[in-house]
Amino acid sequence: MFYINGNRIGTDILTPGWTHYRKRVQYQTYDVTPYVRTGENCFAAVLGNLWWSGDVGFRGIPQFSADPLRFIMQLHLQYDDGTSEILKSDERWKAHISPIVENSIYDGETYDARLEVAGWNMPGLSDKEWTAVDEFDEEWGTLVAEQLEPIKITREIKPVSVNEIEPGRFIFDMGQNMAGWVKLLVKGEKGTVVTLRFAEILNDDGSLKTEPLRSAKATDRYILKGEGLEEWEPAFTYHGFQFVEVTGYPGEPAPESIVGKVFHTDAPVLGKIETSNTLINKLAHNIFWGQIGNMHSVVTDCPQRDERMGWTGDAQIFAATAFYNMDMSLMFRKYLRDIRDSQLPNGEVTNFAPDAFSMYGAGPGWADAVVIVPWKTFLFTGDTSIIRENFESMLAWHNSVMEKSENNLFERGGFGDWVSVEKTPPEPIGSAYYYYSTKLLAKMAGVIGKTEEANRLQQLSDDIRLAFNNKHLKENKQYWADTQTAYLLPLSFGIPSSEDQPAIVANLVENIHDRDVHVSTGFLGTQYILPVLSDNKQHELANELVTTRSYPSWGYMIEQGATTIWELWNSDKQGAKMNSRNHYAYGTVGEWLFGYLGGIRIDENYPGFKKFEINPQPAGDLEWVKCSYNSPYGSIISNWKKTHKQFILEIEVPANTSATITIPAIDIKNVKEGNKQLGENPNFDNLVFKHGALQLDVKAGKFEFTSVLE
Repeated sequence: MFYINGNRIGTDILTPGWTHYRKRVQYQTYDVTPYVRTGENCFAAVLGNLWWSGDVGFRGIPQFSADPLRFIMQLHLQYDDGTSEILKSDERWKAHISPIVENSIYDGETYDARLEVAGWNMPGLSDKEWTAVDEFDEEWGTLVAEQLEPIKITREIKPVSVNEIEPGRFIFDMGQNMAGWVKLLVKGEKGTVVTLRFAEILNDDGSLKTEPLRSAKATDRYILKGEGLEEWEPAFTYHGFQFVEVTGYPGEPAPESIVGKVFHTDAPVLGKIETSNTLINKLAHNIFWGQIGNMHSVVTDCPQRDERMGWTGDAQIFAATAFYNMDMSLMFRKYLRDIRDSQLPNGEVTNFAPDAFSMYGAGPGWADAVVIVPWKTFLFTGDTSIIRENFESMLAWHNSVMEKSENNLFERGGFGDWVSVEKTPPEPIGSAYYYYSTKLLAKMAGVIGKTEEANRLQQLSDDIRLAFNNKHLKENKQYWADTQTAYLLPLSFGIPSSEDQPAIVANLVENIHDRDVHVSTGFLGTQYILPVLSDNKQHELANELVTTRSYPSWGYMIEQGATTIWELWNSDKQGAKMNSRNHYAYGTVGEWLFGYLGGIRIDENYPGFKKFEINPQPAGDLEWVKCSYNSPYGSIISNWKKTHKQFILEIEVPANTSATITIPAIDIKNVKEGNKQLGENPNFDNLVFKHGALQLDVKAGKFEFTSVLE
């Protein structure tokens, strides 16, 4: 935190953010003109451990440095006479122990208000008792401008209840699983210690259940100075929680004694979806809150326990859903730099990034993030620079996989279909992803004009596909295992032939019905189950899966009170060892909500929504859906409502774009735009009726289609 003449500069927190500090260190820039004055000025900063010298990832092992904290500043002054001057931090600065006596990302922060130095960040302070600083002259990483949106407080949450579970022990319920901290308001005697502990769930007796935090203490302490009403919030930690235990509070705290502060990397919100089904609305809410709870300079797996790492597998499966919710272009560009900075000399990609200590690479589905995340970013933005910037890194990783492959197969398991209900033998998953990433890499090589490389990779992907089907597709059209994921990965990646695909889909459908219409997938398979069904004439079955309320399902989480996405389908029944209540991986279903129920879909031939699809697919008892997405060209809207007699679709196509629209219909004559027949509007082209739907190309504008269904 930086101050000029007592004024806090900027509203961002947890700066400079988390990078591979040995390779890259971010700096922030601010216009400080309003705060600099003629005469004496005071420049001051408060430093904390954060990811730099905290034991991130593996307790007791600082990921980057156990050395003292560091600070660097330059002030660029432009004078009225046209001259300029640069002032910088140097050996003349002084240091003093702050009231923050302890701070840790995992363990929390302790603040002793009695140690506050009056006027410490104002001109005129006597610094005779302050310590001289050491000027650090060793190079440590490249200084780069901040690469993504800053972390900011975006919401405040008031507790929904407070209960005294035993004398002096109060439990506040925030009503929402969140990531951030709380502001404390308290009045009491000097030296009083108020302790705040955080957790996602409670024990049966109403006390905090802290076992899922593992070794993370998740505890803040505030020691009062005894001067009227005191307000305090931390600076160098964050917690994942719904419940706050407060002890040591003088008297009985009121609900307003704490205020929840939600913060995350402040990427713009792009998408919104609302439906007539309350369960689906809650699911969309939970997915979004799971996303913002895991965006703190890095896309992390969870915000509460002693982990919070940028796992590559989680990031790649969630990338499309993340983009539907928010503009992830800067966040993923920075994350891909973290992946490159952490990449091993042999080209292998680490399990998470930033990663300063791994000696081995990640397995299938995790390492593939180096290819899949740039591809998804390109599709949503149309920006080819994301491919150019990462192509050599992608190719280096792909070469490392080729070296380990045999007979065009990469039979490596890694984490497999992580935390699935039904275990899928993992080794063929490596070959499936080998095909998928090779195919995507061929496409990206073509996009940036590397034609020879594109042809080589396309031929290799064809060879992998042939080898995969020869080895893993059985005569009964089952793949290597009769599991949902063993069908879904090949179907989604495009491995089966068109002749075999219907029988493979039938086997998948049979498996789902054998499980009484429930998912059994893990992290990898879940992303694909609903799109694969909807794309293969099983849309109603997909809707049944997403709206069921019994285990295992998204509805089951919601029925048990979830306000974010769980790490496990049955987190309520499992032990504490690995059991996060805020883990976005199973939230990959968000891509289906926007793309199939809402109908807003990318056309791969026109990335960045230059041309796109609006193809809403009603299902079950859904009466209406309102879906919007703020594309690079402007707002896309797809709102529909359905009765037993008609289907009404309101759309908006931004300027300089076009869209292919698909509308449920019984024939062309029964579809109108406004009160006119479609052929009367010059904005419509290529009208085609087939399979109970009308398809047409639409130019920019706002339109309302009405289709009479009987």
